[in-house]
Amino acid sequence: MRMSAYILLVILLPLLTARGQDQTEDLLHALEMRYEYVEGYDDEGFCVVGNEGKLGLVNSRGREIVPCVANKYISVVDGFVKLLIDDRYGLYDTSGHEILQCVYQQIMCPDYYLTSGQALISVKKGGQWGMTDIMGKVIIPFEYSWLSLRDNGLVWAHKDSDIGVLSKYGEVVVPIKYKRVDVAVPDGAGGAHYFVVQDRRKLWGVADSNGSLILNCVYESIVFKGEGMVAVKKPGVKRILMRLNGVAQILTRYDSMDYRRGFYIVSRDGKWGVLDREKKQIIPLVYERLQYDYPGRFKAKKGDKWGIIDTKGEVLCPFVYDGFCGLHDFVFGGRGKEVVQNGRHGYLDSAFKEVVPCKYDQVEVMENGKVKVRQGEHWGVADNTLLVPCQYEKIIPFAPGFYIVMRKDEWSIIKEQGGEKVGDFFYKSEYIHHLGFSEPTTIYSKGIAKIREKPVLYIDTNAKIFRMKSVAGEYTEMGSFSEGLARVMDNQGYWGFINNSGKEVIGIEYDWVGRFTEGRAAVCKNGKCGYVNEKGVTVIPLLYTDAHDFRNGVATVQDTNRKWGLVNNMGEFIFDCKYNRPVAFSEGMCPQYEDDAMSGREHWFFMDTLGDKVFELESRCRVYDGFSEGLAIVYSEGRYYYVRKNGERAKNERFDKAYPFVGGKACVASCCYGSYGRTKTSIIDKDGNTVESFGYEGLHPLGFGGRYAAERRNGWGLIDSSGKVYGRFRYEKILPDLSASGLYAVQRNGKWGFINREGVEVISIRYDEVLPFRDGLAATRAGDYWYYLDVTGEEQMRFRRRKISRYFGAELR
Repeated sequence: MRMSAYILLVILLPLLTARGQDQTEDLLHALEMRYEYVEGYDDEGFCVVGNEGKLGLVNSRGREIVPCVANKYISVVDGFVKLLIDDRYGLYDTSGHEILQCVYQQIMCPDYYLTSGQALISVKKGGQWGMTDIMGKVIIPFEYSWLSLRDNGLVWAHKDSDIGVLSKYGEVVVPIKYKRVDVAVPDGAGGAHYFVVQDRRKLWGVADSNGSLILNCVYESIVFKGEGMVAVKKPGVKRILMRLNGVAQILTRYDSMDYRRGFYIVSRDGKWGVLDREKKQIIPLVYERLQYDYPGRFKAKKGDKWGIIDTKGEVLCPFVYDGFCGLHDFVFGGRGKEVVQNGRHGYLDSAFKEVVPCKYDQVEVMENGKVKVRQGEHWGVADNTLLVPCQYEKIIPFAPGFYIVMRKDEWSIIKEQGGEKVGDFFYKSEYIHHLGFSEPTTIYSKGIAKIREKPVLYIDTNAKIFRMKSVAGEYTEMGSFSEGLARVMDNQGYWGFINNSGKEVIGIEYDWVGRFTEGRAAVCKNGKCGYVNEKGVTVIPLLYTDAHDFRNGVATVQDTNRKWGLVNNMGEFIFDCKYNRPVAFSEGMCPQYEDDAMSGREHWFFMDTLGDKVFELESRCRVYDGFSEGLAIVYSEGRYYYVRKNGERAKNERFDKAYPFVGGKACVASCCYGSYGRTKTSIIDKDGNTVESFGYEGLHPLGFGGRYAAERRNGWGLIDSSGKVYGRFRYEKILPDLSASGLYAVQRNGKWGFINREGVEVISIRYDEVLPFRDGLAATRAGDYWYYLDVTGEEQMRFRRRKISRYFGAELR
C-alpha cells in the first residue's frame, strides 16, 4: 500500500552498486515485504519506509536506524536525519543516535565553518532562534529572530530589524544595532578582516575585527580597493580615497581618486591623471577620462576619442576610437580587444594593430582565436580580409581551417579560406541539430564531431559520417566533443572524459563535470567544484559550491556563502565572491542586486567591467533580462519595460510581457482593458515602433527557428514573425526548442508530443510528461516509465521512474 505523496520526495536511485543491481532489487523487494511504504534508496544509501502512516529510515544493509515514528516528513540532509513528530522537528545522525529531541519548531541542518570543520545547528524554539552543537548543547541562547553561520565561524544575528555579528561561542563581535553588516578582507591587509556596517539612516561605516568603529557611519558608499584602501563618498561630496590602518586618514585633495594595483587614478576640474604608489604624478591631468587597463596600461579619453597609454603616458593605441568593448586584456588571454569607430565594430591584437577593420555590426573572439563578425543578421569570419563570407545564421569552429555553419536550418562543413563547402551535401538539422547549443560554442580540435546520439554518429573534415564502436555503448551517458574530449558518465553516476579514440584520459571519478572550454573544465566532487586541464590535473582547487564554463578567459564561481565572483584561468580573482548573482557580463554590463535587510527588498543596478555602478534602478524594480542588442528588460509592479545602457527608458510604454531583442526585433504583449479585456501582442523594433501587431491573447518566442507560440481562446498555434500560421490552433501549450532540434513539445487533451517547424506532428501526442530535446534526446513519461526518444520518435532508452533523475539532472545542470 502506497502512501499519498504528501511527503517530500528525495531523488530515488539504486546506489548499492557494490552489491550489484540484482541484490539492490532483492533488498528493495525484502523491504516491501516488511513495510507498507518503501520509497527507494537515495544518493547516500538510505531508504524512507513507512508503516501505519508513520515514516522511518533504513540504511544500505536494510537495518532500521530510525523506527517508524515520524509523521509527514523524514529526510537525510547533509549527512543527518531530520524528522517531524507531532509538528515538532528533531535530528538524528546516520547511525540512528538522537542528537536533538523532537521539540523544535524548525531545525536548519548543521552549518560547517571551514576553519575547523566544526558545526553548529540553527534551531527555533518558542518563536526564537538559537544554536546548538552536534551534541545538542545550547551554544547561542534562543533570543534571536534569525541566525546565519558563515565559513569563518562568525554568526550573523538578527533581532527584529537589527543585525549584528556573534562569535561561534555566542559573544557579541559587532553590536546588534545595524541595518546591514558585510565582511571584507582587503588585499595586503595581512588577512585582517573588517566589517562594513550600515546604520538606520542607510549610511555606511567600517568596524575592525573587534567590532569597534574606525570609520563612522557618515558615508553614502564604501568600496574596498585593496592594500587597506577604501573609496568613500559623503552626501553632497565627491568620492575620496582613504586608508584603513586603525585610524582613517584622508590621502588626497583631488576631486576624485581611485586605486588600482598600485596606481592612483585622480581627477581635478574635470581632467584626469595618474599617481604612483608614493603619490608622485606620473601622468599629468590632461585627459577627459582614465580607466585602468591590465597590465599597467590605461584607457584614456582625449576630446571625444579613446586610446591606450602606458604608465609613462606614452601612446600605445592612437586616439581614434569611439570606445572599447569587453573586459580587460587579460580576459582575452592577451589576444587584444574589441573597438568601436563611427558606430562600427572591429578588433585589435595585443600590439593594438587593427586586425579586423571597424566595419561590422558585431565581432566576437571564438575559442580557436579567430574573430567571428556579423553584418546584418548573418555571421562570417574575418581578419584583415573576410575569411568566411557573412551569410550564415550560426558558425562554429570545427577543426583548424574548418567550420560548421547553419543556413536556413541546414548545416554544412566549410573551409576557412573563401568559405568553400566540403562535399556537395548540406546536412539536415535532424543530424547536426545539437551542435553548439546543448553544449555551446563547441570546438573539435581533432576534426571529429558527434552529430547524433542513438545510434552515435560522427563526422570528420571530409564530411564523412561514421560510427566509433570503441566509444558507443560503453557509458551510461556521453556528451559532445569539446576541444578533443567528451564527458562521459558510468553506470554508477560518476563522470570523466574520453578522447576521440574512446580512451579514458581523465578518470571517471567526479560527481559532475562540465565541458572543456579554453583548456579548462569545471569538475565537482563531494559538493565542491574547481577546474582541471586536458590532462586531468587540477589547476584551480575544488573550493567552490558552483562553477561555470570559461569564456573569454574568465569563469564565474560561487563560494560557500552563496556569493558569486569571477576568476581568471589561474584561479585568481578578478571580482571577489561578494555578489548575489553570477558575475556574467552581456555587452559589457552585468546586472546585480544588494539586499536591504530593513525592507527585505532588493536594490538592483548595472555595473561595468571595472566593478563600478553604471546606473541603479528605481525602487521596486528588478532586472528581468540582461542587455541584448543594447537593451535590457526591467520588471516593475507587474509590468516590463526596456532600458538603454545609460539607464534611460527606451520607450515610456510598459508591457505586460517583454522578451529580448534578436535581430533588431522583440516580442511584447499589452492588455487592452476594453469590454473584452483582450491582449494585444506585437513585434517591435528598437525604437519601439510596431513591426507586426496581432490579435492574440499571448505571444511567446520559441527559441530556435524563428517561430512564436500564439495563444487565443480556442488554443495555441504556431506562427512566424510575419503572422503566417503553421498547422492548427488546437494545443493547450507549446514549449520552446532549446537545442535547435527543429521540434517543439505540444500538449493536447493533457497528453504531450512534438511538432516540427511546419506545425506537423512528428512524434505522437500520447505521453504524460515531456522535457524538451537536449543532446538529440527528449525525456518522455508514459505511466511509470520514462523513455528517451530521438528526433524521429524512436525509443532509445527506457528507465524505471526512479532512475531517470540522475541522467536528466546531469544534463540540466
